[in-house]
Amino acid sequence: GEYRHQVFTAIRQRTAGQRLDDPRWRKSVSYLVDTRCLSESTVAEAMRRLIIGFLPDDPGNAAKTLETICGRSLLEAADLWRGKIPGVSFYPIMSFFPKLYSVEFRLNRPKRNETEKKTLRYGHTAYPWFWRGEDPRATMCVEGVIDLLSAVDLGYTGNILGLPGVNNWNEDMFDAY
Repeated sequence: GEYRHQVFTAIRQRTAGQRLDDPRWRKSVSYLVDTRCLSESTVAEAMRRLIIGFLPDDPGNAAKTLETICGRSLLEAADLWRGKIPGVSFYPIMSFFPKLYSVEFRLNRPKRNETEKKTLRYGHTAYPWFWRGEDPRATMCVEGVIDLLSAVDLGYTGNILGLPGVNNWNEDMFDAY
């Protein structure tokens, strides 16, 4: 747990200030904007709010980036590096949960088949994703970070909770909110 928290903190610190137009994550941005129909402004705001970050689209470069940010020994201690390169290197879209005890790594393309996972989530999901809206009198509950960002794009002005999947949430998350 503590090793993963260190990894997630280091990755988020390094990805703070990323730019949407950086060619290293062009495919990831294209997936969110063109395939999932999110606006560039919403994705950029999610990046600014440190909800979304990117690893390079190329898995080899993503692995090198992770090793540079965290060091291989910490990645191994956090159980994120097994084999030749970390499995998360193939999942370059990162969604950071509050408190950084969990991160979801997502494919930057549709799944190739039914057995392929679209996301890898590491850590303890005690908190949902959270988008502080302009109108605190209302709160919308959705499943996942993509739906959260879709609600922003649709013009919802209240707070938004993005639950980490229907099988991974519990009532305590509402208390945390």
